Amino acid sequence: MSRNEIHWSKISHSIKIAKSVTFLYPKGCHVFRGHNLENIFSDKKILYIDDYNWYTSDIFISLAFGIETPEYINDELLKINKPILVAEETFLRSVVPSSGAPKDCPQKFLDAISHFLDARCPHFYVGAISSLEQLLNSDINFDKEKKDYSRKIISLILDNKLSKYNSQCIELSNFINNGKKNILLIDQVDGDMAVNFNGGSVDDFKLMLSKAIEENPNYNIIIKTHVDKRKGIFTGFKLPKNVFLYTESINILSLLERVDKLYVYSSAVGIEGILAGKEVHVFGSPIYAGWGLTNDIRSFPYRKKRLSVEELFYKIYIMYSHYCNPITSEKCEIEEAIEVLIKLRDEYLLKY
Repeated sequence: MSRNEIHWSKISHSIKIAKSVTFLYPKGCHVFRGHNLENIFSDKKILYIDDYNWYTSDIFISLAFGIETPEYINDELLKINKPILVAEETFLRSVVPSSGAPKDCPQKFLDAISHFLDARCPHFYVGAISSLEQLLNSDINFDKEKKDYSRKIISLILDNKLSKYNSQCIELSNFINNGKKNILLIDQVDGDMAVNFNGGSVDDFKLMLSKAIEENPNYNIIIKTHVDKRKGIFTGFKLPKNVFLYTESINILSLLERVDKLYVYSSAVGIEGILAGKEVHVFGSPIYAGWGLTNDIRSFPYRKKRLSVEELFYKIYIMYSHYCNPITSEKCEIEEAIEVLIKLRDEYLLKY
């Protein structure tokens, strides 16, 4: 067993044997609607930092963003020396994003079906090595059974067009049809932490656009705006005539079916492009780059393993992700979570 695999096994074991967990924010304080995080630990005693005995737990959970842990709590955590896990959203989250949701939107459409839990840092911190990166770099026993299972779940996701968010129309309309092949660029929100903590700037997006135009002179260059419709980075550019801004609210996998190449900075759409078999060009340092599956502008000296699509998927979506049924509020496996997400997505699209 490699050192990286031993590290990951210890994290998994700590979560499994823990009898109590403290969330490092006050009870009832939710920085974004629908994170559904506590239900992953429904079999354990749950405490919060405003409980008098918060420090007695076996493990501690902080949020990747939204709430800063008070300094005095951090000081106590250093003395306690117990596992602290950082929780964040996964690449398969919910029907509706927590920001920009309709005011009357029922909670079940907002609740996340899964979370990442990392013992080191969020996976999008450039220059830091997360537990996920260690896991991806490890030599697990990835046998035929695991590979076949990964293929089965990937097909389930692609066939049902499931993405991080799933409130968009599935049928593609008003799409460019001029006989040319298409290149897709993914915009991200200006100020998004997945960009900022990934070492990104406007210049990186300018480079992405110039490279896409230079490398694909006979293609349509299409920029997809961000799903939550806040101002993106590309939308602030003056675009050349052969570059089209696509603002329709559409399922990203439906859009990927119409393109040959995908250009991203650090967007989660990049890993969806990998699963869909697209040629993916990456300009940032997202966790799915550097494993031999993408064309990367940056170098990743620490990421030494060459992964198949199936092994990348298995480690991120199955080993590293924690799933919870938002209807029953109970932990579940990925197949049950997908089944529930499909039902909720179909219900939402009928209503909204």
